[in-house]
Amino acid sequence: MRRARIAAMSIFAADPRLEFVESQHFRRLVVEQEGRTFSNVS
Repeated sequence: MRRARIAAMSIFAADPRLEFVESQHFRRLVVEQEGRTFSNVS
């Protein structure tokens, strides 16, 4: 579990908006499970 958390944190640190193609799966999970959206409006 610790390694999974560290891996997830490193992915998020490298791609905080989860925009990389490799991160799209994680982006969908975050939106689905956390209800977080990734708006392009600042």
